[in-house]
Amino acid sequence: MTLHHQTDMALAGWSELPRELLFLIETHLMNLSDRVLFAAVCKSWRSALKESPNRSCFRREFPWLMLPGGTLYSPLEDKVRSINLPNRHHFQRFLGSSTDGWVAMVDELLNVNLFNPISGAKACLPSLTSNFLVMMSYKLCQLFSRRSWMSALDVRDIHLRKAVWSPDPNNFGSMSMVLLLKSMVAFHRPGDAQWTIMYGEFIDLIYYKEIFYLVDHKGQVFTLNINNIQEKVCERWKPWKMDLMMESNKLYLVESPSSLLLVIREMEFPGGCCPYRTTSFKVFELNEATLRWKRKVDLGDGMLFLGMNSSIHLSASDFAGCQGNNIYFTDDNMAQSCSLEHGGYDMGVFSLGDGSLGWHYRTDKRSMWPDPIWIFPNPAGSVRMVGRCTIRRRLVYLFNDHLPDPFYFLDARGRGQICARLLRLFCLYCCIHIISSFFMSLLKWLWML
Repeated sequence: MTLHHQTDMALAGWSELPRELLFLIETHLMNLSDRVLFAAVCKSWRSALKESPNRSCFRREFPWLMLPGGTLYSPLEDKVRSINLPNRHHFQRFLGSSTDGWVAMVDELLNVNLFNPISGAKACLPSLTSNFLVMMSYKLCQLFSRRSWMSALDVRDIHLRKAVWSPDPNNFGSMSMVLLLKSMVAFHRPGDAQWTIMYGEFIDLIYYKEIFYLVDHKGQVFTLNINNIQEKVCERWKPWKMDLMMESNKLYLVESPSSLLLVIREMEFPGGCCPYRTTSFKVFELNEATLRWKRKVDLGDGMLFLGMNSSIHLSASDFAGCQGNNIYFTDDNMAQSCSLEHGGYDMGVFSLGDGSLGWHYRTDKRSMWPDPIWIFPNPAGSVRMVGRCTIRRRLVYLFNDHLPDPFYFLDARGRGQICARLLRLFCLYCCIHIISSFFMSLLKWLWML
């Protein structure tokens, strides 16, 4: 019996495992990579994954770190994986991410795009140019008493801070997006042809209980009503203590399972090769009965992920090897990062229990641009946009250490387009060959005369 025949028999045995056993194995697959590799074994295992009674249970993935150059870092696996990004996406700035798996990007012309790095789905929103640059120049004229214009590249790298949108990105007819800038807020409502600008200095924003909330450097929280032009912003909650709020600190609004959290990121600025660094965090919980903030010294089983992403609260017990009461943070100091000399390095893990700082991704680079951002892998949300086959090919490529052939990513339409081009080139070559042969024969005949 040959080795090849023995391998075929072994694979046949694995493919005939009882459905109940496969369902039991599926319950122990805790992350996306395990489920992708499970489905890649054979058709029987893939169909069992689809028919699993636990398939309806939503499993939130542990966040990944999206790095410059089209790479993803998985902290749980401690692996860096490459993703297939269109060429133009390599030069865009990450502006935000959501738990639906989408990432907001802005290019050098202020075109806003939503992109799912796992499934490859993408969608475009109206450009920030035209009325946006006019409003920006008018604001600068008011500040400096002279007319001043700012390029789209400067607006993207200096003024744009964060993007937050309402679910679901797959249904753009009902999605609203809010952009946080240095001294203003821009929002886009369903059906709008352009962005609406509103002045005001805010530090962070969140989409919480179907309402957009903003917080300023004093810790005052405001609601943003994008449907009422006359009353866009109104104050909602006062800060807990004014002496805890410093303009050099950063504030984050985070949704927890029970309430809204306000996180203060305390920083220092020693200068030198590392001009800024995070020193500690303070967490406050909203008491909705009194509308006051209360200091929270222990997150228990909770973990916080902060940055330009939609800050999120996760339970450590849902992920093997994780500890609660920790805050994972990325570098989002736009003022330093845009110089390309510093920025991107101020990342780590802060323990709210003992106040210690650790690392979740080490790098020897002094600067990374665009700044890394937390993303939340979720390919299922964009099945309608790109199709299951395309997502399956991308997932196998992402979690396969041996890269497939260059045409592996192409769907049926892409393969057909390449075949059509090759056929046209072949026909052109045949025509040129026939015409050249005819003229050569004609020249020989004339020479013989």
